[in-house]
Amino acid sequence: MLDLIKKFESPTIASNIYLIRDAATKKYAMIDCGGVCKEMDAYIAENNAEVEYILLTHGHFDHICAAEHYRNKYGARIVISEEEEEFTSNNTLNLSNLFGCEMNPFKPDLLLKDGQTIMVGESEITFKLTPGHTIGSGCYFCDGNVIFTGDTMFSMGFGRTDLPTGDPSQLQNSLEMLYKYKGYTIYPGHGERTVIC
Repeated sequence: MLDLIKKFESPTIASNIYLIRDAATKKYAMIDCGGVCKEMDAYIAENNAEVEYILLTHGHFDHICAAEHYRNKYGARIVISEEEEEFTSNNTLNLSNLFGCEMNPFKPDLLLKDGQTIMVGESEITFKLTPGHTIGSGCYFCDGNVIFTGDTMFSMGFGRTDLPTGDPSQLQNSLEMLYKYKGYTIYPGHGERTVIC
């Protein structure tokens, strides 16, 4: 069970970075990391936090740009869906070329399939593929009825589909699946959390 969800704002297009902590072992995971966040680094240092994983919801640069930096800094393993692997080395797909962001290619440590689970300490986290914003966008489902949705679903909307590998019909299917989780709290890639009604 998680006992902490802490949100930070990346300096890159105001995307969210989350730190989550397992209650039993006090081990952490980071969810998305679009840029180096000094506030988060200070929190990790002050709490002597052990970051096991960097869980990426999808491969756009404003969610992955600092993944290699934080892997080197904290020794965490980078995780992304297998459909998004090319985004980590293709600056056209990840949009860093379009936005003039310098991003070096990197290789993930673990590629996830739909329905695969990861243990952060003793907390089980399940990855569900939710394509539409990108071909391999996904959400992380955690104990306590919590979903980290990346750019699939926001508090007041959903992700755009006019970028490479986006697909409106796939996104509609993904949103219909998520709307079944009524009462769950979503933590999106941009903006504030909300509850699915």
